[in-house]
Amino acid sequence: MSALAFPTGAVHLCTTPKAGATTLALQFSRDVLANQGRVIWASCRHPNPERMRAVLGEIGPANSARFHALVGVTDLCRAIERVQKLAVSFTTIGLIVIDGWNDGESVTISERLSRITSLVSNAAPGSAVLMTSLAYEDASGGERSGPIEGLCARSGSALEEAGMETWWLVKDPNKSGRRILHRNGTSYELRIDKRGFIP
Repeated sequence: MSALAFPTGAVHLCTTPKAGATTLALQFSRDVLANQGRVIWASCRHPNPERMRAVLGEIGPANSARFHALVGVTDLCRAIERVQKLAVSFTTIGLIVIDGWNDGESVTISERLSRITSLVSNAAPGSAVLMTSLAYEDASGGERSGPIEGLCARSGSALEEAGMETWWLVKDPNKSGRRILHRNGTSYELRIDKRGFIP
């Protein structure tokens, strides 16, 4: 399998700061749009406009019209509800992205997990779901650890029980401009530039 092969099913992408999770999600979005599919994107944060133009810019205005963005939201649970309504309104939904599923205000983690579980279980066949979050350090050992020593996935066990596969994206500590993607039990070294990731 290629490191950048399009995900199938539901993926929880855990990352360290500035590793490029949003860039990777945009790159997968570009793949969907280039193949005439639709993307639904929800996030409390606005993606960096320069990076967004660099990664998505080559697809053209017609394909860009199939990129449905709900950004700058404060209540992610409501955003996920809107995502589900959009998903049933359109055909050819190839990818649903929740960038920073644990960001925002006013709802508990349990409420978010409930909405995420519903989103994943009701996703149309052929629609991938990609959710990103920052990993954290948990000295207590109470949360499931990933392949990077000392790092844990936020609500990793609960999301895996909901049917999500956990991937990890981190900076390579030994090589500037390099990233390591852990998926499906394999580690891949990637380069990152303004247009995205390169194997």
